[in-house]
Amino acid sequence: MERISRQDLYALVWAEPMIKVATRFGISGVALAKACRKLDIPVPHRGYWAKAQNGKRVTQLPLPPRKLGGVDTVELGRKRWDRYSISDDDLIAMEIPPPHEFPESLEDLTARVERMVGKVAIPKNLSKPHHWVAKLLEEDEIRKKESSAYFSRALFGSPFEQRRLRLVSGLFVALNRFGMHCSLYGKDPESFDIRVGDQHISFVVDGLGKTQRSGYRAESELRRPASETLQLRIDSYLKGMEAVPHLWQDKPGDLIEKHARAIVIAVILCGEMNIRLSKHWERGHLIQNKERAIEAKRKREEEERRQARERQVQAERARVKRLLGEAS
Repeated sequence: MERISRQDLYALVWAEPMIKVATRFGISGVALAKACRKLDIPVPHRGYWAKAQNGKRVTQLPLPPRKLGGVDTVELGRKRWDRYSISDDDLIAMEIPPPHEFPESLEDLTARVERMVGKVAIPKNLSKPHHWVAKLLEEDEIRKKESSAYFSRALFGSPFEQRRLRLVSGLFVALNRFGMHCSLYGKDPESFDIRVGDQHISFVVDGLGKTQRSGYRAESELRRPASETLQLRIDSYLKGMEAVPHLWQDKPGDLIEKHARAIVIAVILCGEMNIRLSKHWERGHLIQNKERAIEAKRKREEEERRQARERQVQAERARVKRLLGEAS
């Protein structure tokens, strides 16, 4: 396995044909191309090297900046899970890499994302929803047709649910516009997933104090008013993520929809901060594992020395006993 930065890999694939680079790492050309796509590295087009060898003019595409939330290193020549099965001896011999540097401060990063994100509008109705929200509504229409006079199967018919889906739809549309991939799972989702670069961020949007959805609506819930307090929370678990806003809820005269742009900005920031904090956590974890391996080796060697001394004492006692027996 060899961990390589996107800058170094970019230099390699533009220095010689990709099949030669792939052979160096013991992987296929397809795997190398996949790694380049993952790191957002442009590669020479078909026929590039033939033109270059014939003296024709060729153009090298520049390396774009690392995308927000994107990784800047990749492991080549070994399966991903092998990095977790490294032996203690290899871990002890391993040189701990220096701390990963992110020259852009959180303040500068925030300013850049704010410039990138323009106006974020929440639709007034669901006539043209995001395709994931449209799928929920289509399934709800089917459930309505299956309802009886005594039991309703609709999940999103109340004014509250309609407002909730409008908020999700507006956020999804905005995030898609900035290159983020959105998704949801289940017929009655409480959490919504966003992929920012290579990082997965999720947010929960529901009524205040609501903790879990059952996929069923009581009669009273079918009449939930749109004025009921709505809350949105971005799930974040890494220490240090608290620097990014992650909680919004309705207040008198200040509905959550007014903060749609701030929510989109925060989701993107969380994706970028997630990669930064993960790099810090991975290095700290590697240091701890190396210290553990060194301490385990020290104890193991100390135990071996103790056992050797004990065997020597026992051997000496046996020799003395044998000599005494011979003397008697």
